[in-house]
Amino acid sequence: MLDSPRPWMLFYGVEMASESVAPRGSSSRPPRVLVVDDEPQVLVALQDLLEGEFEVKATDRPEQALRVAESDPEIAVVLSDQRMPGMTGDELLSRLSHQSHATRILCTGYADLQGVVRSVNEGKIFAYVTKPWDGVDLRLKMHHAADYFRLNHELRVSEERLRLAFLAANAGLFDWNLETGETLYSPASALDQLGKTAVDDFAALEERIHPEDRARLREALNIHLDRREPLRNVEVRARFSSGDYRWFEISAQAAWNAAGKAVRLVGATSDITERKEQHTRLEYLTRHDELTGLANRTHFTALLERELAVAATREEKLALVAMDVVRFRHVNETLGPAAGDNLLREVARRLTASAPPNATLARFHSDSFLALLPSVQQESDVAQWVEQVAQSALSAPHAIGDTELQVAVKSGIALYPSDATSAEALIANVEAAVKKSKHAAQPYLFYAPSMNGQVAEKLRLETKLRRALANEEFLLYYQPKVELKTGLIRGVEALIRWRDPDVGLVPPGKFIPLLEETSLILPVGRWVIERAAKQYREWLGQGLTAPRIAVNVSALQLAQRDFISSLDSTLAAYPEATAGLDIELTESVLMDDLSGNIEKLRAVKSRGLQVSIDDFGTGYSSLGYLSRLPLDALKVDRSFIDNMAEDPQQMSIVTAIISLAHSIDLKVIAEGVETAQQAQLLRLLRCDQIQGYLIARPEPAETVAKLLSGPMQIPAPQRG
Repeated sequence: MLDSPRPWMLFYGVEMASESVAPRGSSSRPPRVLVVDDEPQVLVALQDLLEGEFEVKATDRPEQALRVAESDPEIAVVLSDQRMPGMTGDELLSRLSHQSHATRILCTGYADLQGVVRSVNEGKIFAYVTKPWDGVDLRLKMHHAADYFRLNHELRVSEERLRLAFLAANAGLFDWNLETGETLYSPASALDQLGKTAVDDFAALEERIHPEDRARLREALNIHLDRREPLRNVEVRARFSSGDYRWFEISAQAAWNAAGKAVRLVGATSDITERKEQHTRLEYLTRHDELTGLANRTHFTALLERELAVAATREEKLALVAMDVVRFRHVNETLGPAAGDNLLREVARRLTASAPPNATLARFHSDSFLALLPSVQQESDVAQWVEQVAQSALSAPHAIGDTELQVAVKSGIALYPSDATSAEALIANVEAAVKKSKHAAQPYLFYAPSMNGQVAEKLRLETKLRRALANEEFLLYYQPKVELKTGLIRGVEALIRWRDPDVGLVPPGKFIPLLEETSLILPVGRWVIERAAKQYREWLGQGLTAPRIAVNVSALQLAQRDFISSLDSTLAAYPEATAGLDIELTESVLMDDLSGNIEKLRAVKSRGLQVSIDDFGTGYSSLGYLSRLPLDALKVDRSFIDNMAEDPQQMSIVTAIISLAHSIDLKVIAEGVETAQQAQLLRLLRCDQIQGYLIARPEPAETVAKLLSGPMQIPAPQRG
């Protein structure tokens, strides 16, 4: 028994042991979520992103997702891709809304945004994320959705408790004799808390009702007594003897005598304060970011649409400003998430203090904010405010615990109606502007209309790249690496090419950065490794002395927790290829997580593969870290080779690199060799292998096979 029963317990006239209202399963256990995507590689990426913070279930079939969600009431959040065969994500989540209490999030591309935003506004889904997603933002939305599920669960449990309690005999009941004024009530009910005088005297009881609610209660009572219409679920606030107001729900039924006069009123009261507070909390979370108190993305978008309509009617300008906190990820990684949260709260507070009175602020992504500025007179006014925020409001040190942090922001500005006329387009354009500003010297940039074409082309190219992988439009070319002592081809570098059926071969520089940005590099990278292994086996089968094949691995590939297991599964069908493949990585890729990458590279070498550093000399170039890495070779960047014959300093650098590598038993490969003079100098410097147009351009496998029969003639420099 509790020493001091809670008010809601008193309303029922019984004392009840307090019980947990958390979902089944301890609150210390991570929320259970269901991820649905028909692309296995995306499914794996999402699982990797969410595991640890969530208990993840995953499926690539929408029909199975329906069965799983229906059978498992503890699933708090369902995250679904939009474009899937047989059923769209929108359709799946709409069906789930009728059979599961799980909060629903849709993952979509920019092409689907208009319909998705409409679904959010109509309440079909809780939120959405766009591809390519921001990992921090996605996890933040998943936590908000899980909190939303938990609060709804608590609300349902509370309402069920109220329903059952009212079924109990004499629970929070009252019986008021309208002729004598005598009132009977449950001794432990809420009426007892109001005081005997208030109960015996209706005027005194009415005095305890909140002034804003008295008229509504009196009207409901009179309508019931005069017209005999039901008096059900009237919500009022009443003041307890302690002076605190609490919410009550009142239902009553009168009894009339033969003359039609109401002589008795019997009813029940319940304390619904907790329920009202939960409703208030839920309503707040649907509109606000829990961390900063600013508008959230959904609410901000709705406000923007409303302001755009007003601006159109008044023929006014409107500005949208996006502000990204520079290097926020570094704060999280070095000081911890709690410090990052405190910094975001402080940034939000300063933005609010410096914003114009008519401005609306929102936290839009994990480390970015949006400001809506209506009734703009001059673009210079917007720029002046952005400069003020950057130079004054945010430039002062932020005290986070015992640490003082200097914060910088990069901003983008988009204007209505010159840059866009719809909310979705204006948001997309301002995000494009802030993204461009991150790579510019200026602290902010206005959106340029010419960027529309660039953004559209990028989206079109991304769609074509996804199709290219499915349609086997990618192919590998191979560029030989020749041993300077013998002229024999000791290795080749596998270089991906894309044969677009519409335009032919697409330059690598045009599509490879987009592969990395969209995470398509993960499935494409696996394809490259598999295709190189297959080619090695084919050359062996043709009786050729197959050269080692080097495959480039990106930072995103190496960062995957399943990198080694993925490599194993890819090479399982080609066991002979493990002795003939090299993995090439740049210095910057290795330094992202040096200790973790060392363990991965040791695992790579234990499987028979060799490891090389590409573009050596452009990064850290330290003997200390080189000696720790399990390497077999390093490649001298072509920027040093280009001018080594004319520039003594470049010659000294190349000499030092070769000497450094040989001192720790590493082979040296010079890339970008285009002249016989460069080859001759590298031979004199005891470089092991060269690669470049002097030897051969990247060619298809069939062409390279013809070069494997014997040594290649390395051109000698012409005598002057």
